Amino acid sequence: MQFRHLALPLAAAVFVNADLKLDDDDIPTQCNAVCRPVLDLGRACEVDDDVIRDDRTEDLLEAQCVCTNSSFNISQYAPLCASCMDQNVRDRDDLDGINDILRTCGFASTSYASTASYASSTPSVSAARPTATSQLTTTITPGAGVGASPTQSSGSGSGNNNNNGGSPTTAAAGATPTNAAGVVSPKALGLLGAAAVGALML
Repeated sequence: MQFRHLALPLAAAVFVNADLKLDDDDIPTQCNAVCRPVLDLGRACEVDDDVIRDDRTEDLLEAQCVCTNSSFNISQYAPLCASCMDQNVRDRDDLDGINDILRTCGFASTSYASTASYASSTPSVSAARPTATSQLTTTITPGAGVGASPTQSSGSGSGNNNNNGGSPTTAAAGATPTNAAGVVSPKALGLLGAAAVGALML
């Protein structure tokens, strides 16, 4: 009985507990133009765990910084990066970082085309690294999917409103986007599996 009370909050925490950044080594050369801004944003939004001691707050601040950034169109570039990496990746584990971003932010997937204009131009990224718990002003609904947008709760944003007009256009503009929210990292699967096995043992 006690395990059931622990399993549900643990399962809910798994959806936000992810590093929202890419590893430089995971990005295929063909994907640099669409993945570099996502990589740079993840680095800029990484919270110093010596400043924010609470892991959950750290994860929420990083998610807010990445998912709501407006210096470039992250909701289009992250799915384009995921699609390009999926087409060119050497190791499937290299997709974990980008899949965590798609799932946490609820970005819809799309198809990457190497002949499109976004494949050769990289937008600049601007983000203010979160440094205080008081900067947490947005509720991110992990896996909310198409049409979902973060909800502003109170206070001002994190100052990421440097929109330089960098928005990609897709080669298949009429394509219906699908929800990328179903992607779960292997680490999260392990925790969910352990919770399920524990619940069955009760």
